[in-house]
Amino acid sequence: LASIPFIALVGMVGENANGEELKGSFLWKYTNSCDVDAVTFEQGDVFAWNTWSEVDEQYGVFCPANLPSSTSQSLHTSSPASNGPTSTPSSVPTVVIQSSSPTPLRASPPEKKTDHPPSPINEPSVGSGVQSQQRLCSCAPRSFTIQLNLSNDCNNDSIESNDGIAKMSCVEWNNFDDDDMNADTTPVRITHIQYIELGDDNEMINGINQ
Repeated sequence: LASIPFIALVGMVGENANGEELKGSFLWKYTNSCDVDAVTFEQGDVFAWNTWSEVDEQYGVFCPANLPSSTSQSLHTSSPASNGPTSTPSSVPTVVIQSSSPTPLRASPPEKKTDHPPSPINEPSVGSGVQSQQRLCSCAPRSFTIQLNLSNDCNNDSIESNDGIAKMSCVEWNNFDDDDMNADTTPVRITHIQYIELGDDNEMINGINQ
């Protein structure tokens, strides 16, 4: 469990066109479900200022939704590669995030014979009617790239319908007069980004500052 993220948070600090400070806090909680439809993120997903431009899916051994079966692939497929030019300008700021992730066991000579060899997370039986004793899986991507789309706000959200996401929280605020109805609350640049992942005990297991 030590390497499985339960909660993730992206915090951003930026400025509007007048140089006034703006902040955004974007949080989501993973279901860590073993269901074959427990998709977390797909390429093109949007959550406020964040657009997932690349998603490195979790290993199928930890996430049945990513197993190469007709059922899971019909629900969760990566965008096909294109040989043509990308539609996203190279000037768009991006953030590459390496997620905390369990690691598949590698074959090695056994040190001691046991009747019950250990398993990473007790992989569930997919497609059978037998319930697994351990229903905790990890479908958080191994890594992903976020492109910043600062014209969006908290109303732009495509991840709420993803079955691998339990809940989200989106907050945008500023440090100037909130009573000013003409205040410019649209950031034009981001000066600082922080990414944090929390484990099941709410302890930080991964953090990035840029």
